[in-house]
Amino acid sequence: MAQQNKPSKYNLIICELHHPHIHGKIDESDSNIESHYLVTYRFEGTTEMVLYEEDEDQDDDLFDLSVININDIIEEFTSYYCQAQHILTGRLPQHPCIRNFANIVTRAGYIRPEIAECIELPTLETIAILKTFWIRIIQRTWRRIFKQRQQVRNSRTQISALLFRETHGKWPQNCCYMPSLQGMLKGL
Repeated sequence: MAQQNKPSKYNLIICELHHPHIHGKIDESDSNIESHYLVTYRFEGTTEMVLYEEDEDQDDDLFDLSVININDIIEEFTSYYCQAQHILTGRLPQHPCIRNFANIVTRAGYIRPEIAECIELPTLETIAILKTFWIRIIQRTWRRIFKQRQQVRNSRTQISALLFRETHGKWPQNCCYMPSLQGMLKGL
């Protein structure tokens, strides 16, 4: 399966943790490949479709361009790991770097679309550096700030706060600061 190369630095991908007994490892493989995500699919733009060429007739070098939907791929991988749970927990040797590998891969949200920087190693293995987690951190932080802003607004609508502002020209201490986006990630 030859995948289409993307000029963008970041790609929408499906990836999975590398395990030498599932994905294999040869002498020429990178020594730290077990600690990386292995890119399984790269997707074409924002269409949620993966494009690849399928070799139907090797003698005539005819290629058929096939299209697969991202949801089909996620469903296929999820069902594979759920069905293989007994293999992963019992017969599969322990992962060289990750102690709870079986728990991670059998979790419901393990296979999902990710935004990642793809790096092709000299051994033609493609690994991913995930960037999606930053989006999740920003979303979580914004939700917290939004909740704080709602609490301040609710405090400002109280009659005691309105009377204090009318008398003193400023809000009371409990509702004088309005949280904002500026500096929201400084605590990380």
